[in-house]
This record gives sequence, structure tokens and C-alpha cells, in this order.
Amino acid sequence: MKKLFEIKNRFNSSIIFSIETTSIKFAIKKAIESGADLSRANLSGANLYGADLSRANLSEADLSEADLSRANLSGANLYGANLSGADLYGADLTGADLYWANLSGADLYWANLSGANLYWANLSGADLDFSTGFAFRCSSFNIKAELRLAAQLAYHFCRFDFSECKEAQEAQKALQDLANKFHRVEECGRIKI
Repeated sequence: MKKLFEIKNRFNSSIIFSIETTSIKFAIKKAIESGADLSRANLSGANLYGADLSRANLSEADLSEADLSRANLSGANLYGANLSGADLYGADLTGADLYWANLSGADLYWANLSGANLYWANLSGADLDFSTGFAFRCSSFNIKAELRLAAQLAYHFCRFDFSECKEAQEAQKALQDLANKFHRVEECGRIKI
């Protein structure tokens, strides 16, 4: 059954796009196809499971608590977007601009972050388990994180074989206690250096 869906600006509630259709996912698809600017859109809590949002302009949009699992967000502009608590399980974020994006508490399990710009992104409390493409490059500088991610990164660093590098071995020893706070340490094994 069709009903009227209105996509509104999150700051002033002005209507960005409206259409009579069966779901918010279809309304957004039509908005993108028509060239509507979805920057600053209020899509908080929206069910966008599997939606094709590739190359969409969602800068400063509110997607908090939205279901974006298995969504295609490749090349999307998510600059300054609020994705706190969003379900991004298996989402394709290849080449997405997540500069200043709030991903705190987001589920990025199995998400593809290849080529994504995470500069100044907030990943506090985000689940990055099995995500791909989280790269060590300039666009990942200044990410806001907390103990969970610090322990996960330390754990992975401590599992490298640095038998040829004394300095790295010393760093592994210094990080051992932090590494053993990794949330999957019981499954993967405690670090003993």
C-alpha cells in the first residue's frame, strides 16, 4: 500500500523530496534518480537494508540508528554525516567520504572500507570486526577511537613476526597488556611475549 514519504532537512525540517510509494527505501531511490540533494536529510532509524546509495550526496545527513546493512554506499558523500548506532553490517563503503562522520557505536562488521576517507571520523565503540580496507594511509589520520579499537590494533600488531626487528619486538612487549584487552582475546589467544 502506498503512502506519502517526505524526506526532510534535519536542521530546519524543510521538505527535500516527497513521493507516494511503498517504502522509504524506494523513496530514497527515486530521490537519488531525480538528482535530489540529500545532504542534511533526516533519515534517522530508516530501514535502508540493501539500498543502492552509491555516489549519493548524504553529507551531514542524520542516519543514526538506520539499518544500512548490505547497502551500497560506494562513492557516497557522507562528510559529517551522523551514522551513530547505524547497522552497516556488510555495507559497501568503497571510496566513501566519511570525513568528520560520526560512526560511534556503528556496526561495521564485514563492511568494505577500501579507499574510504576516514579522516577525523569518530569510530568510538564501532565494531570493525572482519571489515576490509581499513588502511594505514593519511585519510585514516585523527580517527577518534577508544580502548576497544586500541586493544584490537595492538593485538594485531603483537601478532606480527618481527624476529628481524628488535625495536618492533620491544614495542610488542610494551603493548602486550593493552593487546590482551582485545575483545576477542579468549577466542584468538592471549599474547605472551
